[in-house]
Amino acid sequence: MEIEPSEKDEPKISDESAKEIFQRILDYYDIVFQDIVSDQGKNGAETLRNKFIRAIMKGKIETNMSDDPDKGFQIIQNSSTGITIAYNEYNAVAAEQGDRGKGQSSAQYELLGSLCGKGSDYIKSKKNLRGPDLKLAEYIAVLFLL
Repeated sequence: MEIEPSEKDEPKISDESAKEIFQRILDYYDIVFQDIVSDQGKNGAETLRNKFIRAIMKGKIETNMSDDPDKGFQIIQNSSTGITIAYNEYNAVAAEQGDRGKGQSSAQYELLGSLCGKGSDYIKSKKNLRGPDLKLAEYIAVLFLL
């Protein structure tokens, strides 16, 4: 039995456009891809990049420069459950919040909760982010924790 891909799985933008958006994120935060390779290893860096590019192509990640200076450059995650989470520009408050987490996953959830302004419990809630959506959020956090 062959499973037909749903419209949700169809790319909304091209691979080339998605790569440009991913590069825009790296450029904004002055992250050099080679630095990710050094930190995460080649396989980890490629996984991070590929996950972002696929998510961007499918419309699961978007970027926005908010007019609100408190929000700044945003990475927006559109979950498969219809929830949209805007992670505001990385800042010292979010970094400090992430440092309070015990262990890598806890640090990621604390950081993401601070960036979206909804707290880590919102990120950890099973009704908000599950499976692939939670994994994508964790990849977003990894980018900030580099």
